[in-house]
Amino acid sequence: MKKGFSLLLIILLSSCAVRYKTINTDVLSYYKPTTINNDLEVSYLYDVYQATGNTRYSNKERHNNFKTIAVKITNLSDSSILITKNNFKILAKDQQVPLAYIKEYFRYVRQTSGTYLLHALWSPRYTHTTGSGLESNTTTVYIPIGLAFGIVNMIIAQIANKNHYLNLNDRVIYGRTVKPHETITGIIVLDYSNYDPLTFIYKPN
Repeated sequence: MKKGFSLLLIILLSSCAVRYKTINTDVLSYYKPTTINNDLEVSYLYDVYQATGNTRYSNKERHNNFKTIAVKITNLSDSSILITKNNFKILAKDQQVPLAYIKEYFRYVRQTSGTYLLHALWSPRYTHTTGSGLESNTTTVYIPIGLAFGIVNMIIAQIANKNHYLNLNDRVIYGRTVKPHETITGIIVLDYSNYDPLTFIYKPN
C-alpha cells in the first residue's frame, strides 16, 4: 500500500504544471564582450532558462532544437542605433544563424495545459454495498480528486504560458533603439540546436 501511494505521489509531482520564472536579462552574467566596428560592444549567454530556474522550458527547448540567448548591447558611438534583423546578424561557424519567430517557437516551448485534465481518469471511486442477496444495494461514489488536481494544474499552466509569452515579447532585441553610450539587454530566439561560439555582425544602413 505504501509503495503504491509513493508511486502515485511521484507520478503526480512529475506531471505537475510549473510556474514560469520571469527572465530578467539585466541581471544575468554574460560571456566576455566583443567590440564590433567600434560601434557596439556585444556579449551573450546561452542556457537562459537554466540560469533563471525554468528547467521545464529548457528541456522543451532542447527537445525542439531551439536556443534562447540573452544579449547585452552597448552603443559605443555618439549616435543612436536601431537594431534590426538587417543590420545586426548572428553567425556560428561563419554561417548566419537562422532566427525563430516567437509565435512559431511558442507553439513548441510551452506547457500543454489541456492535457492536465487527463488526471480526471485516475479519480478514485468508492463502492458501498448494503444488504445481502436479492436485497443488496450497491452505491458507487466518485471522488473527483484527479479532476480537481487537473483543473488547478491547467490554470497554473495557462498563467505560466501567458507570462512566458509576454516576457519573450517584452525582451525582444530587434526593433529597439540604443541611445549613445547606452546599454540594453534582451532575448533572441535561435532556430539552432548547437552550442557553437557565436559572433555578431553590425552593418549600419
